[in-house]
Amino acid sequence: MLIIKCDIDLTKNKIVAKSNYGDIRYILPNQDIPALKLYDFAMWGFLPIAMRLGLNIHIQGSLSIQSIESAQLVSKVWASWLPNLYQAVQITAESIIHQPQSEQSQQNLTFFSGGIDSTFSSYSHFLKHGKDSDCLTVHGMDYKFDDHAKFEALLDQTAAFRKEVFNTSHIIQTDAYNLYSKYGCNPKGSHVTHIFSLFSCATLFDKYQHYRIAADYRLDQQFFVHPYGSNTATNRLMKNHNADLTTLDDHVTRAQKTAFLNQSQLDLSTLSICVDYSARPKNCGKCSKCMRTKAMFYAIDSKIPEIFVDTQFNQDWFQAIPFHSKLNRAFIFDILATVESASKQDEFPGYSKLKNKVTAASKRAEVNPFYGMKFKDIIRNILKILFSPNRG
Repeated sequence: MLIIKCDIDLTKNKIVAKSNYGDIRYILPNQDIPALKLYDFAMWGFLPIAMRLGLNIHIQGSLSIQSIESAQLVSKVWASWLPNLYQAVQITAESIIHQPQSEQSQQNLTFFSGGIDSTFSSYSHFLKHGKDSDCLTVHGMDYKFDDHAKFEALLDQTAAFRKEVFNTSHIIQTDAYNLYSKYGCNPKGSHVTHIFSLFSCATLFDKYQHYRIAADYRLDQQFFVHPYGSNTATNRLMKNHNADLTTLDDHVTRAQKTAFLNQSQLDLSTLSICVDYSARPKNCGKCSKCMRTKAMFYAIDSKIPEIFVDTQFNQDWFQAIPFHSKLNRAFIFDILATVESASKQDEFPGYSKLKNKVTAASKRAEVNPFYGMKFKDIIRNILKILFSPNRG
């Protein structure tokens, strides 16, 4: 049993969700902690750990029936998808609140990180509907929990955009990722726990009826990269006492989003794309994600915007990209489709070599379940197969 108790320090705007398997901290640096009647947020924060360890959850406090039913269903889905990694869990609490969803005016909270996806969804929605949402940016995911300088630099870089597009910006700092890492809560080669960290943080704000998250992949691409935490299927199952989770723009690819932003009036310098931690929130122009994004821009109008430290884009630009990753291959196929739809195969750098390379990598991945794995992980998986109690 995973037992959770919450300690709230109003003087420091800090909550520590304590458990017998470790603690998760939540800090609101710029505002007071909302009045909390329910501990749904803590349950959602610990759910990946409970699923990974096969432990039921008990909250020393109150939970909503909506969160309990939703979390139990979500755990069953993930356990069916990844039975060697996750197990379905049951959830109890000292008090369970059976209260219908509020009928007050609908309010929205949008997750915002500064990348292509969240910027596209936020900006395109703003252009159509005006300011109809607040935003939430979580410190402790893309930026280390104790790295305040880089996170503040991100906030500075995106400040003008957030002021234009959102009514209010919320910031939460959490170290949930540290505990997820300790217990190995993510599958090899992919990521699941980000959606639980985000939903947990958003649940602290119970005045909203809809949480919005930008899709990372178009719906068909979600099948290609599965398992991946933020997906249309399980996102729509996630609910708490007052709100549900909506996936925005799962009909649009990353390259299409990039094209929209490139052709808009948006100041692209707000974008933070890089995976090179030393360069963030600026964009190094050399890492795999920067190179993919440069390729998307180039496929549109054969230009690279001045948002990258290194703007070079030559014939072997894709050498920095690991093709064993299906996440990367999904974006490469997206880039190729953009080039082909514009009939730019002859002028796009390295087009033929790139297509041959990604096709070969996908064929290898289809027939070799160990493709791209480190040797130690291959051995570990073979041993699991050989000594599985369900073998044969």
